[in-house]
Amino acid sequence: VPILQISFLLLIYLPSHTFSRMYGLRRLQLSNNSLVAIRSLALSGLESLEELDLTLNALKTFTDEGLQELDSLPRASLLLGKNPFTCTCGIEPFAQWLNRSQDRVRDAEGLLCAFPPSMRNTSILTVGMLTLECQQRDVGADLALQTSYVFLGIVLGFIGLIFLFVLYLNRKGIKKLSFSLAVIPKRRNLYQHKVCIM
Repeated sequence: VPILQISFLLLIYLPSHTFSRMYGLRRLQLSNNSLVAIRSLALSGLESLEELDLTLNALKTFTDEGLQELDSLPRASLLLGKNPFTCTCGIEPFAQWLNRSQDRVRDAEGLLCAFPPSMRNTSILTVGMLTLECQQRDVGADLALQTSYVFLGIVLGFIGLIFLFVLYLNRKGIKKLSFSLAVIPKRRNLYQHKVCIM
């Protein structure tokens, strides 16, 4: 069985089309590297792959494009364990995908959260149940922001009304001030004219 082992090379990323000419490859071992993500087309050309080992890397989650890459290997069983998965709201798509793909991920039940400390050793299979909580938190944040904008608008509107009211109460004084400002330039011009005549 054609096997390719690429371990202990400190790989961080796999360039696109890295394995595009390895049509007959059956097993690909990428364990014990430093992979932080699986990018789009990184696994293209591996449609015949039967096993992919991504254990012991630096994967914190799988993005949508990473999940698409895994789905592009319909025949392959997957090993994803012993990665530092970070179980915040951003991991939900991966957790949901994992629940749908347990038949393909051989170590699905052993995938655990490493961070944050409050979630450490929690099964990622159960993290998918936190979806509603995250959505509620997002909705709550949006509602708080909208409320803040409304309150700010009310305050600014109230300040504007007070300013207009003050102007209304002092309308006579404002007229006198405007008249004085208009008269001063005329007097100055008259004075300059007299000086020129003298």
